[in-house]
Amino acid sequence: MSVPLMQALKIGSYVFRQKLKGNKRYPLVMMLEPLFRCNLECIGCGKIQKPNEILKQNMTPEQCFKAAKECGAPVVSIAGGEPLMHPEIVEIVKGLVAMKRFIYLCTNAILLKDYLEQLPVSPYLTLSIHLDGMEEEHDRIVDKKGTFKLAIEAVKEAKKRGFRVTSATTFFEDTTVEMAEEFLDYIAPLGIDGVTMASAFRYPDAPDQDHFFGRRRTFDFFEKLNIEMVTDYFIVTSHRGQRSFDSFPGELVSLFPQRFGTVVSTTALKYPLNETVLNPSARGISNQSIGATFSVVASDPILVFRGHPKN
Repeated sequence: MSVPLMQALKIGSYVFRQKLKGNKRYPLVMMLEPLFRCNLECIGCGKIQKPNEILKQNMTPEQCFKAAKECGAPVVSIAGGEPLMHPEIVEIVKGLVAMKRFIYLCTNAILLKDYLEQLPVSPYLTLSIHLDGMEEEHDRIVDKKGTFKLAIEAVKEAKKRGFRVTSATTFFEDTTVEMAEEFLDYIAPLGIDGVTMASAFRYPDAPDQDHFFGRRRTFDFFEKLNIEMVTDYFIVTSHRGQRSFDSFPGELVSLFPQRFGTVVSTTALKYPLNETVLNPSARGISNQSIGATFSVVASDPILVFRGHPKN
């Protein structure tokens, strides 16, 4: 998912300060659940099954602000339940934005159009919309017809008003790679600012226990998924095995292996790799193209960053 430059710089500054203090562990994202109530009963979620005395509870805005201050994380993900069912959600969001926390407001978007006038358009607020595939698949997973259309309409309206909007997408066992790629191709023209993707892992109280991903299935699925992310500065792809790229002399190339012990070989790069063993790192292996194409062969999944042609 593309991260805005201001957010990247502020979070990077926060991490740098933690390193200077010698802190090896520190919070980066706080998960805030101000309520458990929801207006859907998704097949993979069990929160709606909680006792009524719990479902009736709401955190107060003051409790939310206190939690954010005590935690200190620069990013706050507001989940639930459905946050827009909280009677004071606008006050909570505005208060956290005033604290200069980067807010990801997770919502199924059923109520979103009613709140767009009240929520602040701010670089500190991202609307994270629950979309789990194309219409038939999404409506089946949330167990309510018409939800996909409502969510897409809300995305379009939010983008029109200047909000930053991302998709929060969970893939279930019966989702094929082709179905996932069709969905990603569909939402791209909507102007979505980013997509977070995850496989569905087992939730003990969920109504449907038969369609969760296992660990091996997760690796296999995402390794086969052909994704290309385009930001203002880079084109990012992920693959395993051999892949060739159209290029130009002098194009910047960085390699980020995703597993320890990844064996990498390259052709047509200034600094060639020949069955070189690479490990995950916050810093990529920087290189440069020397021709119209180059190739990367990797034994395990690897991210390839290429400098954007317009830069």
